[in-house]
Amino acid sequence: MSNEENKDLSHEVSEKNEATVNISISCNAALMVTTICAIFFSVFAPAITWFFMKNSLNLEQQKYLANLFNFQITIFVLLVISGVFFDIFSWLIGLFNLVILVIAAIKIANNENYKFPLTIDLIKVEQK
Repeated sequence: MSNEENKDLSHEVSEKNEATVNISISCNAALMVTTICAIFFSVFAPAITWFFMKNSLNLEQQKYLANLFNFQITIFVLLVISGVFFDIFSWLIGLFNLVILVIAAIKIANNENYKFPLTIDLIKVEQK
């Protein structure tokens, strides 16, 4: 290969790497927005994101989204149970949900992994 062909090839590879980085950043931004939207829309925000973006997310991002979805399902079940028995627990669960989602949004914005606590694993991501 000539020197000029090497430059073209390396430029092509660098453009692909840059495109991959841009996709990853936009997917992380989408996950952060989904996490914030989950504060207001509970299970629906991660479900909609899962439906539309599952194939464009990498494995770690899919695990995070599945974990967020599982956490919101767990919170919903806890709210239904606590609403039947004790009203004060509903407020505490809602506050817990808010705090955890804000922490998760900050972690995902900083490209850090986050595992939601007290989550029932209903949706699992398979290794490809």
